[in-house]
Amino acid sequence: MFYLDESGFSLIPSVPYGWQNIGEYIEVHSRSSRRLNVLGIMSRHNQLEAYVSTQSINADVVIACIDAFFPKWKNQQ
Repeated sequence: MFYLDESGFSLIPSVPYGWQNIGEYIEVHSRSSRRLNVLGIMSRHNQLEAYVSTQSINADVVIACIDAFFPKWKNQQ
């Protein structure tokens, strides 16, 4: 069994708030940046294969990552 998930990272915060004490204000500075997308496939034994891209993760990218991953995994068994 494998788990697959995708996430994206950039210097522009996607959450406009944070947890802070009442009366305390925390600023989150941001600047323009490209988004870095990461798709990971992890086994139940914590073996991780990560795919990093600046393009959007769509169905074609997911299929390409799965197609690239399983021949490697099959050869390790």
